[in-house]
Amino acid sequence: MADLLDLQGGRKEGGLPLCGSHGMSPRDFPSQALGFGYDIFCPVVEALSAAGFLTMAQGKPRWSTWTGQGGADVISTRGRVTRFRLTCRALESAEAHGIAVADWQRHWGRTEPSVPLVPAKAPRIVLHGKRVRQGAKKPPAPNLPVDMAHPAVRRFSEDLEALNDYLTRQSISGFAFAGLRRIWNNGDQPGFAWQWGGRYASLPGGDAYENMSAERRLERIRINGSAVAEVDIRACHLTLLYGLLSEPLDAERDPYEVEGLPRVVVKAWVGQALGASKVDFIRWSKEAKDKYSAAFPARHLSSDFKARDFGRLVLKVHPVLERLDEGELDSVSLMFHEAEVLSSAMLQLRLGDVAALPIHDGLIVGLEHARAARTAMAVAFAERLRTLTDSEPTALPAFKVDTAVAMHKNDD
Repeated sequence: MADLLDLQGGRKEGGLPLCGSHGMSPRDFPSQALGFGYDIFCPVVEALSAAGFLTMAQGKPRWSTWTGQGGADVISTRGRVTRFRLTCRALESAEAHGIAVADWQRHWGRTEPSVPLVPAKAPRIVLHGKRVRQGAKKPPAPNLPVDMAHPAVRRFSEDLEALNDYLTRQSISGFAFAGLRRIWNNGDQPGFAWQWGGRYASLPGGDAYENMSAERRLERIRINGSAVAEVDIRACHLTLLYGLLSEPLDAERDPYEVEGLPRVVVKAWVGQALGASKVDFIRWSKEAKDKYSAAFPARHLSSDFKARDFGRLVLKVHPVLERLDEGELDSVSLMFHEAEVLSSAMLQLRLGDVAALPIHDGLIVGLEHARAARTAMAVAFAERLRTLTDSEPTALPAFKVDTAVAMHKNDD
């Protein structure tokens, strides 16, 4: 109700208050970001609709279906997520109970602490062991002690302290920001030297904005009063792989566009190959299946495409993936390089008094700083490859910039 009333007093589309949009599959309801789930949301929507308080425009998938490998071509459609708007009856009822649209926040707005309470012992440098499968389950990785006197740890810790000090002096709203930490992986494996993992994550005590949907982040987050953009490195790990192996990659070409193959499946196969550090797998991962089902409801990835046969077609375009066993080119190594690129880019932006929040393979910045973020990441990416290969980079990144306005246009 608070979200929809907020929209009533905001932008318009076609002379009507802006709709609120949201996906309606269980995966669109991460409990960490929303605080409630699909099983709670759906009955509320049904009850509001039945009472005449809510109109709902059902979404549609972004892609059509096909008959399977070797069958009909995949046809791209302009899909949209489900959209919601309060009815006149709902607004009149709210007004009758003394709730004015212009004053909605006094009734329902969430009060976010300006400085969230961070547990005193919450570590900024976190080290996990290797996740080991136990039968059909893969339990969480164990936490390991951190030697804070290690030179690498001191460097990471000092950088985090400076970054957190700067960010907590900015006005960051839309979620409770408590600061950042970095998480390393495989600390119990031979050869570990703080080169595996290292991704940024929110500190306990605040909201984990990195687990929110991109739509929710773009709609809600404000940095120093400005709406934000997410500037992501497209196919970051694949581009890093090309660069580390000194193989050329055309930055103007979408690496997931392979003639005759659906892009979503190409991306899933490449992601699984990079994650597993091998290309000869015969079964699709659960993540690949979930992404496929989300894009093509009622279809089954394993039935439509055989992983090994599909991989042979992808490798004709990206033979570099067959070299994943050369040196440290596994997913946790690539993740570390990615995090170091973001770290360097955020430092450059900070020197120009531009606040940025890291998000996996990209940065969240104020709309007016999107170009600066692209430039900083491009420079940091190239410098990382020069340092690691001692030569000019053969693969440079392409970028994807998302904004709330752009996402609404895509929905339409």
